[in-house]
Amino acid sequence: GTPVLTDIQVLDSMVACDPNIMVTVEADAVGNECLIRSAGDNDVVAPPPMMDDIPTVTDATAAVVATTTTTVAAPPPADVSDLMVGDEICITGFIMDTFCINRGTLLDAPSIVTLQNPDLHSYHCLLDVPVCVESGYQVLGEKDPSTGEYCLGYRLEETDTVVASGRAAGSVEDGCTTCTGNGMGTKGYRATVKGVIKDLGDGSQSVSGQPLLTNIQILDASVECATPAPKTVCLEPPPAEITTTPAAINPPIEGEDCSSDFCETTLTEGYTLKYKINEADATVTMEATYKGEAWLGIAFSEDERMGGSNGILGSPGGVPQKYRLNQGFIEILSPEEQTLTEASVETTEDGDQTMTVMKFTKPLVEPNQIPITPGENKMLWANGGESTTIGYHSNNRSPFSLNLNFDGSSAPEPQPAVEPPSLKVGDEICTTGFIMDTFCINRGTLLDAPSIVTLQNPDLHSYHCLLDVGVCINSGYQVLGEKDPSTGEYCLGYRLEETDKVVAAGRAHGTTKSHPDFFKCTTCSGPDDNPIAGYRATVKGIIKELGDGSQSVSGQPLLTNIQMTDASEECATPAPQTVCLGSPDGAAPGPGTPSAGEKAPTVDCSSVTCETELTEGYTLRHKLNNPAEPDGTISMELIYEGDAWLGIAFSEDERMGGSDGILGSPDGIPQKYRLNQGFIEIMPPDEQTLTEATMETTEDGKTVMRFTKLLVEPNHINVTAGVNKMLWANGGDSTTIGYHGPTKGSFSIDLSSGAAVAVGAANKGAWLAHGICAFFA
Repeated sequence: GTPVLTDIQVLDSMVACDPNIMVTVEADAVGNECLIRSAGDNDVVAPPPMMDDIPTVTDATAAVVATTTTTVAAPPPADVSDLMVGDEICITGFIMDTFCINRGTLLDAPSIVTLQNPDLHSYHCLLDVPVCVESGYQVLGEKDPSTGEYCLGYRLEETDTVVASGRAAGSVEDGCTTCTGNGMGTKGYRATVKGVIKDLGDGSQSVSGQPLLTNIQILDASVECATPAPKTVCLEPPPAEITTTPAAINPPIEGEDCSSDFCETTLTEGYTLKYKINEADATVTMEATYKGEAWLGIAFSEDERMGGSNGILGSPGGVPQKYRLNQGFIEILSPEEQTLTEASVETTEDGDQTMTVMKFTKPLVEPNQIPITPGENKMLWANGGESTTIGYHSNNRSPFSLNLNFDGSSAPEPQPAVEPPSLKVGDEICTTGFIMDTFCINRGTLLDAPSIVTLQNPDLHSYHCLLDVGVCINSGYQVLGEKDPSTGEYCLGYRLEETDKVVAAGRAHGTTKSHPDFFKCTTCSGPDDNPIAGYRATVKGIIKELGDGSQSVSGQPLLTNIQMTDASEECATPAPQTVCLGSPDGAAPGPGTPSAGEKAPTVDCSSVTCETELTEGYTLRHKLNNPAEPDGTISMELIYEGDAWLGIAFSEDERMGGSDGILGSPDGIPQKYRLNQGFIEIMPPDEQTLTEATMETTEDGKTVMRFTKLLVEPNHINVTAGVNKMLWANGGDSTTIGYHGPTKGSFSIDLSSGAAVAVGAANKGAWLAHGICAFFA
């Protein structure tokens, strides 16, 4: 923004300048140096002194005599609010995928906060991993010194341009398997981006609130912008970390009895927690009050971290529910574990201020949950800031401790875990099977190949994903059991305590060679002819604990003192089989397919209700309501022979990612979800447009989900009075919305006539409804 000088002469600072054209350097109010030119005739320059008159330079300052060759450009917009569609933008910054921004931490390094250290984001995660590539990209702004986090920048429309430039800058030798360059790029991809503003965003403090650039050019970060872009949204500074007991905040009065009346703690400005111990029935009553309208959360933790904590989350208009918090996603607990009483979330008015109040009463001690004990209890809090849709909290979270003063004599003892038959602590175990990381088991599909169901094809899991990727390594490992012929999936096996032994053995066995179908293992050291995918080993160890008995990873026995040997070594006494996930009730034929030679009937599904059999024991009934009108709707009824969660989705390509789903469980109501590849997000309240939405369990043991939905809605897949691509799923024998196992499929249906056709084998990656990303991270 300053003039460019030409024909310059650099003289000793003792040489006086003509005061009419003097350029000085001064400091502004905050210490920044600014160029200031005195008033005068800009076109008149005093003749330079003769060379003989120039004194010897004796210090580091100098006078400059020159002629201006350019005029000062108009200042750029000072704030993003001054931007307009069509403005040309140039900005230099870190390139970041939207998935890792919304997640809060880096997918390949989950202990690192995304906006704090984009310089540690690997080119591999940014450019190899489909969930990151498909989420789109932003160029970040500068670091905000008040938060230590980089500001949100500008969304980039042309993903392919970003990917091509990044891969050309990165190196395959440094772990980016799709990169083609031979440069130094391994982490922290920075670039200069030029583009034209196409859309100003929705103005929120989120990715969607940032301007969208189109016609972008991606240049090397060394290319400077003539007119730097204005800074966009920087997130608010985080609240002060609360790492002490409430005695450091506003403690109960000394001697105050929190079992006879409520004690109160300020979690952060505008967010308070009241609590009371009910010793008569061994429960705690809590009341969280927030200054604003938002979702609220409280969690009980063992180590002040999200992973492994037990959370209670609630949003206005709903009721608080219990969740199991994992590192990066959460799982709602099963109906039998939803033990909260007197649970509510309400908004109230305090003058002109809206307040959100979440109340609940919870048992102090429950099976398979963190107990609430006398003395210090480690906890977490979070809230949505200005959002009522449960999601990523940004900086609105912190750990804290509560010192609960009660004798605990009335609290029940924790219930022992259910022991698998024929096993006990101390047993020596030997088993041979595929080694799988817990992250990919819980995810349902392989992180490096999201179309492949984890337990169906562990042989296709690359050593790279298993042994290079931080989120997989940090999740721990299992040795899987044998394949269950009734489901086509491998059984869950034994958890392995010593992660370092698994990693060392796997890396020694894997090869560093490249393969066109798999990512290369960059940390492996095995021979070239060794496998690149599907790590199998024989594992020996001693049972340390039996697990919680559930049909999940945590329900499996834990082996300690493990030895990892080649899979060719046979066990003298093979280990007993552990949990195999339930088999489907039968094959899944194509829904509604007429038999050979049979002609599909012609039916008008706008005048009568049409019926389609999705699979044995699972039926879809539907009727179009005024399909030719702008406000036309479709009424659907799903009937399942059993007690389970149910789901139906509208898709563009018969895959989960990008589909619009309706899911419901017998203990709730159907709700709309946005399905991504590997996780789901509940849609915000203003998009929950279903009417006549109910879940019912009939006396004869059937689950029935009913709803009416608009055919056309903003930001949704349109439902047409013709052929629509769809997905179905159910929980089998589970009422808790989660991974469906084999009970899912894709199909196409002509909603106007009810004629449905099979689409071949059920899409492996079609449904994965096991969690919602990034909450108390």
